[in-house]
Amino acid sequence: YDKPCAGTTDTYFDEDQLNAVALSKLPASAHHVTTSLQNQKTKAAGDLFAVTATVFDLPKNAILHVGDRKDHDVDNAERAGLKGAWLPSATDAAQFHPRLAATWKDVREERASALLRGMIQSAVFDNPYRNFADDSTCGGSPELLGYAAVAPALIGWASWILQTAARHDNDALLFLSRDGYLPLEICRRLAEDARAGETQAGGAQVGDAHVAGVPDMSYVMSARRAMFDLFSQERGHVGYTEFVHGLSPRTSVRTLLTTRFGATAAEEFGPTIAAAGPGSADAKIGKSVDSVKNALSQFSGSIVQERAGKDQAAKDYFRQAVGDATHPAIVDVGYSGSAQRGISLALGKNIAGFYFTTMEHNTEHAAINDLEVAEFTTDPVFFRSGGMLEYLITPPGLESCTGFDPESENPVFEETDRPDPIRDAVHLGVRQCIEDFFRIFDGHTAQLVMRPRLSSHMLAAFMSDPSRADAQSLAGGKHEDTVGGDADDEFAD
Repeated sequence: YDKPCAGTTDTYFDEDQLNAVALSKLPASAHHVTTSLQNQKTKAAGDLFAVTATVFDLPKNAILHVGDRKDHDVDNAERAGLKGAWLPSATDAAQFHPRLAATWKDVREERASALLRGMIQSAVFDNPYRNFADDSTCGGSPELLGYAAVAPALIGWASWILQTAARHDNDALLFLSRDGYLPLEICRRLAEDARAGETQAGGAQVGDAHVAGVPDMSYVMSARRAMFDLFSQERGHVGYTEFVHGLSPRTSVRTLLTTRFGATAAEEFGPTIAAAGPGSADAKIGKSVDSVKNALSQFSGSIVQERAGKDQAAKDYFRQAVGDATHPAIVDVGYSGSAQRGISLALGKNIAGFYFTTMEHNTEHAAINDLEVAEFTTDPVFFRSGGMLEYLITPPGLESCTGFDPESENPVFEETDRPDPIRDAVHLGVRQCIEDFFRIFDGHTAQLVMRPRLSSHMLAAFMSDPSRADAQSLAGGKHEDTVGGDADDEFAD
């Protein structure tokens, strides 16, 4: 509209400071800036507005003053003779939202989590009047879910991983596919940013204890199916496969045996084991789980004989992945901890495990066997809804490892090109939040250390009590569990 634009502020920044924190980020340059520092007047007192009117040589009622504080920017401007308009800040818009306000009510925040939440609010409520369902945690949008809930949890987990590795003197971190893909990227960027920030500051930063001696970090192919060869060499591991890998009543005997011990074992032992349970090898095990487990135990010795020596390729792969590290740790979303136990078995030495969350029996097994286990969060919702957690934190299009080729010792992959626009949208939001985080806090991310509960709080709120709009945002999204069940699962509408 080609109208003159002025800025008014009650801050006591000088011109350079004000430009650095605010003016340079405006979409248009102000023709004039009126500050409390320059004029020793304030909007709070109501006497700063007259200065702007004098500068532009305009009657006061010809000036519209827009601000995010209704008392200072609107009420006091109108008392001074100007017109006033209230544009709530992004923070106010979030605080006025019923569900978001309730989610964060009585939550004690550190400065780091408040800064991260402020960044998210500024992006989500850049238009404070946007359509955002009152009962929704993430606006009924998978993209906003990724931005406001999934990405902060991943950033917090990655920061915790580096801090934990520093405290435990780990010299290598093995990020297991596919859950570890984004945590690895974020950890590498955090370490790089911390080093850059230390260089800029001319010394160590507050909170950057993990900068010095950052462990080697690598992406290692693994999955429950990739571990089966390691767990098919002893009768105990075969007979108690439920403990190692879980056992769903939704699966069939054929799937149980094929995914764990191969097609030959399924053909040879499947009919007899199924006869003790559901009757058919292709029927869901259902309520006959105990009968199937008993029958499997009886055939465990024969399965071990059939699988003898087929663990060598997996052993060699993991030995190469660990290399010369003396105190390595795997990074995984968690649950039963079978990957940690499998790699420890392959190497003949204990490997630490850093998890997003894990089961009680994993921590008990670790305590009994002197394995080091640390979990990022103990919120029970992440354990109860493990399939959804894996779905949300894993980017689309990543290769899924099903085992290791005995000749080349290279990972064997299965086709994973399954279009899923819901997951694509979630990770569009995740990616944007990660990029915004490193852009906005460039050189200072090492200072943003927070309790796990705070960075994962929004994700836990979404998963524990989703509104109808939240639940519908994932309708049609697919998550696969070829070990636990015969068919891919789809989130219901």
